[in-house]
Amino acid sequence: MKEDQLKKLNKLLGRSVSLKQAFYRGLATGFGGLLGATLLVTVVVWGLSRLEFIPIIGTFVTQITDFVVNNSAIADPRITQ
Repeated sequence: MKEDQLKKLNKLLGRSVSLKQAFYRGLATGFGGLLGATLLVTVVVWGLSRLEFIPIIGTFVTQITDFVVNNSAIADPRITQ
């Protein structure tokens, strides 16, 4: 009888630890994905900003940059044009 109760208790404790581990693993995965996406977007935007010296792509990138700056000024008044 006591062995059955002990087995049930161990099973419940094992589940609790397992749920905590899954929760922390999920947090770490989410944070890692967020950090990775931020770095990727940063590198892509930086790379595109370096393309202004190419005549065909440069005008397109300049138009996109102007669009982003003009629309960001509405949300953030600290950005000056």
